[in-house]
Amino acid sequence: MTTQLNRPGMGRKLRDVLDSIVWADSRYRWEDRGGVVNLLPVAGEPELLKTPIMEFHAADVLSAREALGILLSLPDVKKRMSDLNLKRGLEVFVSPHSLSPKRVSIDCKNTTMRGALNAIARAEPNAIWEYYEFHCERRNEVLIRF
Repeated sequence: MTTQLNRPGMGRKLRDVLDSIVWADSRYRWEDRGGVVNLLPVAGEPELLKTPIMEFHAADVLSAREALGILLSLPDVKKRMSDLNLKRGLEVFVSPHSLSPKRVSIDCKNTTMRGALNAIARAEPNAIWEYYEFHCERRNEVLIRF
């Protein structure tokens, strides 16, 4: 899960909330990556999120979800998902969109998939991304959503 940490008035309160989350569930830790908070498993970051991304460009997109679609279509991401035997899970919710969306562009070089997701979160105010992996009866799915 990711959210912006640098918003005015949020710093100490948000840190206290994050500290209380990891105190209550020691399976997780949190870290601030350039103003974006990542809540991660202590046991290790999911392999897909470690995928190296040489370049990621999402020019003039209307939403984080649109940028995510571009990211997931990168050949390196598709190959890594295939190597990990992961299929894209079905998203079954509708998220609200701004009535007056502002187009944004995202450019990343020499990062990871997590770094690219964080860049998308920085570009869209109040963005939160979530990552889930499901492994059940020979089905391995990943769901990433904003």
